[in-house]
This record gives sequence, C-alpha cells and structure tokens, in this order.
Amino acid sequence: MIFKIYHLTLLRPIQISMNVLAILPSVIPSTIIYTIKPLTDLHRRGMLKARIRLEFLTTRKDLEWADVVLFIRNYEWSLGWMLDELNKLQKPFLYDLDDNFFAVPLESSFGQYLNHPARKAMIERLLTQAALVRVYSKPLVEICSAYNPNVRLINGPFDWSLVTPRGDEEAVQGPVKIVYATSRSIDDNLGAVFFQALDQILEKHGDQVEVHFWGSNPFAGRQDERIFFHPFMRDYDQFVRAFSAGRYDIGLAPLINDIFHRSKTNIKYREYSACRIAGIYSNVDVYSDHIQHGRNGLLVENDTQSWFEAIDWLVAHPLERSQIAEAAYSDVLTRYSNQQFIDELYGHLQLARSLPVQPYQPQPGAESAAMSSMPATQAGKPLLAKILHKIRQAFVNGQIKAFFQTLSNYLKGLVHIILIQSRITLSGLHRK
Repeated sequence: MIFKIYHLTLLRPIQISMNVLAILPSVIPSTIIYTIKPLTDLHRRGMLKARIRLEFLTTRKDLEWADVVLFIRNYEWSLGWMLDELNKLQKPFLYDLDDNFFAVPLESSFGQYLNHPARKAMIERLLTQAALVRVYSKPLVEICSAYNPNVRLINGPFDWSLVTPRGDEEAVQGPVKIVYATSRSIDDNLGAVFFQALDQILEKHGDQVEVHFWGSNPFAGRQDERIFFHPFMRDYDQFVRAFSAGRYDIGLAPLINDIFHRSKTNIKYREYSACRIAGIYSNVDVYSDHIQHGRNGLLVENDTQSWFEAIDWLVAHPLERSQIAEAAYSDVLTRYSNQQFIDELYGHLQLARSLPVQPYQPQPGAESAAMSSMPATQAGKPLLAKILHKIRQAFVNGQIKAFFQTLSNYLKGLVHIILIQSRITLSGLHRK
C-alpha cells in the first residue's frame, strides 16, 4: 500500500511505499542509536512509515501492517509466535546485533539469563531466519555468518548536532577532568581495570585532577570532593548534550581482550573524540583498528602500571593532550555520520524487502516445544492478561523481585516509545 505524508510546513505529498515495524526488547542506548533515531528520521523525511513497539506490546495487527520488520538485540523465547506469523505472512525481517550473545560472561546476571537453552535457541533462530543480519564488529561477522550468508558489517553513527561546541576560548585553567562513561550500573567489571591506577593518580596529583563517573559509581563510598557521579541517562540525546558540555580532558575506555568484549562497537572512541576528549583505550582491536597510538589516542595494556603511566602522561602534557583530542575529533568527524548510517539502514530495509522469504522448519525436540507453547496461548491477548501471566510465572519461578525490576524498565521504555511514536505521528498527516 502506498501512503502520502502531507508535511505540515510544506503541504506537499511525498510517496511512502514501505511500512517498517521495529520490535525492541527495551529502550537502551543501543536501541535508541541504531533503531529509534534513524527510523524516526527516515519517517520524517517521508522515506518510509515507521512503527516502534516493545516486544510485549507487539500484536498480530502490527505484523500484518508491516512490509518489513526490524529486530534489534532480541533474545526472548516468547518471540516464537512472531517469527511463526512472519513466516506465514511471508514478511522479511532484519536482525540487528551489537553484542556477542553467545559469549556473555556467565558471572554476570545478563550472561546467566541468556544462558537458558530456549533463549540461545531463539537467538540462533533470529540469526537463521533473518533476511539480513547487521553487526558492528569483525568477530560478530564471522560468528553470525555461520548462521546466515547475508551478514553486513556496519559503521556506527554519531549525531554531531548534539555536541556542545568547544572553542579555543574554552581553554581555561583548572583541574584536569578525567571521565569514565558507561551505561552499566551493575556488573561493571571493565572499570576495575584502571581503579588502582586512578587511586595513584589522585594521590600523586591532588587537586590538579578531578574524576567523573557517568552511569556507574564504583567510588560511591568515598568522601572525596574530587570525585563526581552523574547518573545514567536513558535519553541518549540528553546524555550526549550533557556529556559534551562537561568539557572533559581525558577519557578512559577499558576493554577486556576476550571474544565477548572484542565483539563490541567502538562507541567510546566516537563519543570521546566527538567531544574533543583525549582517550586512553585498552589495546584491543575494537580500538586499535582505529587508533594510532600517540596520534588520536593512547593504547594501553590492561595492567595498573600501563594505565597509570598513560593517565599521568596526559595530565602532565596539556599540549600533546590537546593535539591528540583534535586529531581524534578530525578522524571521527570524517568517518562517522548519522546520514551515512541512516542511508545504509534504508538500503538494507529495501534489500530485505526484495529478498524471498525462506520457509522456516522448526527443529524437533523439547526446546522447540517449550519455545512454542507459551506464545501460542499468549499471543493476541490483552496487555493486562500478558502482565498477569508474567506475574504468575515470576511467583512460580521465585523471581518476583526480578520481574518487577524488569516491569519498571519496560514502563520507562514504554513512556519513551509513546513519546517517540507521538512525535512520528505528528510529523505529518497520513492519508491513503
């Protein structure tokens, strides 16, 4: 079906020939950056009609409405009915993945959650049944290619309009501001790589430095006026605006050299560099593929001495620190843009829509039966019925506290999506 959007400002119709449904597990920086923002932009430009849903609010009518579906970071076994329905309707879908779900450390709560056989099977099914798989690291290309021949390596975006400009006049005297930003409020084992080094820096440089933690506060129990904590912001645009306004000097980006962490994106390099922050990065290919040591960043091994020496050197050499920050800014400005990312996503949506949908035959076995039983009874039921069912499940499984934490996150995400979808709808008048 072809729709017309009549822009309120221009009052001229633009043809739309593709309905895109995005199905999100939650609203986190990844789903905002890689799905919500680009689809909203494409909708406003009249290139498609977007509908954004959380998993548990998605209905059969949504699937029937869509020409192509975009899943991102999904893994719940209860998605089975959606994939079955898409297969019946011969509707293609893309699977967007920016994490290695096969290698999440089991000592983390998320790793334990994903380790359930039914969730593993769902991830494999999403990879296998997708018309196209989009990933953001070389290791994930290799891993996902074992399940699907149509895997694309994506260059992440950056929205430069969000950055508060920092001119030469901003160079004022004061403490050197060291920052560590993460979206992890729990299970943050990355920061532990440099904690001892940071203690040594604080001891050596005294009031010449201050430390800022965004999202995670590992030094929460300390009484130290040089340590600042900024809580996690769900709104990624708001975070970038606030973060760039902080005028930080040195950014810390630790990463462990294992297959899970090597499968991540270089988003910290993009964020720090766009904000003209001289970054110190673990010497892992996520960063070393993009950084020339001493030119647009510092690469260090994951030991206390290496981190201490790198931070100490940048604190003591303001000119070189500024040169590194400028080189990194120029590199990211040249290589990363929202427009490039959005255009590539649009091309992939068109490509997926043009590909024939391959029939899916579920594998026999207990896991397959377990994955299909609950969706068959819950799909299409009212939202209240779904919530009550999940509460009963949580009581039976002894996970009531975890359920209400999840529900709280869902409700926050739902409010965010309602606001986004409202802005999408109000961006034009829809007429057949």
